[in-house]
Amino acid sequence: FDLIEVKDIDGPCGIKIYNGITPNGDKINDTWKIENIEGYPNNKVMIFSRWGKQLAEINGYNNDDKVWPVGDQIDKLISSTYFYLIDLQGDGKKIEKGWIEVIK
Repeated sequence: FDLIEVKDIDGPCGIKIYNGITPNGDKINDTWKIENIEGYPNNKVMIFSRWGKQLAEINGYNNDDKVWPVGDQIDKLISSTYFYLIDLQGDGKKIEKGWIEVIK
């Protein structure tokens, strides 16, 4: 076999951010999913209430064991709109921001 080398000349794939979660324990949309976030292992994700209070800061968000919401956060959340900042590189140079709707 000939060895074929595939180079990633454009860097990691862009992320896809979903804007809704339904944390009701059915294991479907219980936590917030950020597609392709694993391509940015140094990421930092921050979640804020609509009044600007920081509710979570997750370093290395990965859709697996580093997710939002978890544990007692789920019980404390109300159905509302929340806001996020995603620092993809963890250095403040590439920031994604937007909103998440929590439906309980």
